[in-house]
Amino acid sequence: MPRLGLNLAALAAFAVASGGLGCNGKGDEPTATAGESGTDSDAGTKTGGTETATDSSGTETSGTATSGTETSGTETSAAETDTDTGDTDGDMYSGECSITVVDHSESCAGCPIVNDLRIRCDDWEFGAPGLRVAPAPDSDAIYVVTSSSDYAWFGALTPDGGGALEELPEPFDRKVLYLAQDPAGSPFIATDQTQVGDGYAGGVVLYDALMGGEELVFDNPNKYSPLIDAEFDSLGRAHLWIITDAPDERTEFIRGPGPDGAWSSTPAPVPGTTGWQRYGLTADGDSVALDFAENPANTYRLFADEGMGAYAISSSFGSQYPGAYAHTVPPALPTLAGAGPRYLVYSSHDTGFRVAAPSQDGFDELMIATPGLVHFSCLDGYDGEPGSCPDTCDEVTEGIYERQVAVARTQDGRVWAAYGVAHIDQTRAFTEGCDEEVGCWCNFDVTRDDSWGEIVLLRVDVAAGEAVEVMRVDTLDADLWNTFVDYRESPKTFDMRAFGDALAIGARVRQPGGQFLVPDMRLLRIDTTQLP
Repeated sequence: MPRLGLNLAALAAFAVASGGLGCNGKGDEPTATAGESGTDSDAGTKTGGTETATDSSGTETSGTATSGTETSGTETSAAETDTDTGDTDGDMYSGECSITVVDHSESCAGCPIVNDLRIRCDDWEFGAPGLRVAPAPDSDAIYVVTSSSDYAWFGALTPDGGGALEELPEPFDRKVLYLAQDPAGSPFIATDQTQVGDGYAGGVVLYDALMGGEELVFDNPNKYSPLIDAEFDSLGRAHLWIITDAPDERTEFIRGPGPDGAWSSTPAPVPGTTGWQRYGLTADGDSVALDFAENPANTYRLFADEGMGAYAISSSFGSQYPGAYAHTVPPALPTLAGAGPRYLVYSSHDTGFRVAAPSQDGFDELMIATPGLVHFSCLDGYDGEPGSCPDTCDEVTEGIYERQVAVARTQDGRVWAAYGVAHIDQTRAFTEGCDEEVGCWCNFDVTRDDSWGEIVLLRVDVAAGEAVEVMRVDTLDADLWNTFVDYRESPKTFDMRAFGDALAIGARVRQPGGQFLVPDMRLLRIDTTQLP
């Protein structure tokens, strides 16, 4: 497989800010060039059990914004290398990749950020099916896996420019790839490789990311076999939850410890009514299922089932539930050494997100406020009539995009939540397009772009009802252009996973230079022992 060598480049700064540690990389992100144009990402919404998709002409949910304390940073240099990974498709898929290393070593003593990287592959769908990250166990490396229509990549990337970015086998292209670790920290990739053009050949596989080689877990010869979730427990058993026969059958496949362990299967619980389940593990390695269900009062709540019947694990979401955005928190590996609940779940909300855990009284739940969903206002009041597009507009807003949230638990039992904030500051020049059958619409070019983003990290205690901000890192705002809409297989543009005392955070962000270009990925590894 082709490998990509990494070189070191120093940039950015670190400082102590009120309410926690403030780490700033804003100086390494140049502002956009003028005259960019394109379409926004497809955005999926789900209300009352019905899934829809809206493009850039659709409406965006409004929300309120708050700001944090930041410090300024500067970029000193950026060294990049690239490689050609093979097949190309015109200029869109050159296969060339580059890494920029962000160095915090000279700007803070005892810095919690031990690895900070920015990745770009010259592929306009880079990361469109999402990304997954994890900390390597015996070094400061970050594991990352992602794909596009023509490529799929796995990386084990170190802070000093070492490591490699490898092209994965072709059946991984355009797939939502799951990354999970066994108790030794070894990374494994799971996905449904079914190819409809080959008569549904393929099936769900578990792939050893370091050693190579895959195991076929399940194959339905007549259908896709969507993979819902994949995890390892502290005993070394692999758990994969698969839709074995759509629309109703959910099956859990469990492999005994070690590469020679035998696979077994059992029907997976379905605690709700929406058809959009999620699955995970307790600290003891038992399975837990999640689903939304409607109460007699016509309001939705999140329910869990550990194999003994469904019970509520959230308060009411009202008459609509928040899409399929509900996840169990990955198990603490190698094992949970500290105290804490047997499992945790998190789910989205218009003005924040909820983290919940089972308790003796039922469940504890903490609502964590965020700036709310990003709301673009330039076309507020636009009625589709000819001549009603604005000429220019300053789009100034801040908030989070859908799914820019993740929660993890380190081995000591502490719970961490992270989310990405977008600060949009653009001038948009609009032009009108009309069609006799569909009416008129507004296109725009970005003529000025001073937008940026933040990654915010919190320490969370659900039982105590406490969420404390411990760190902010400046970056660019999220890039959701061209991302896949697939609630079933849970593509993530923002991810976090823990191993031992380390956290890995990954985010798909705009590249320096503006909207609608090849996106970047920002990867962070954080030593939680250095956090307050």
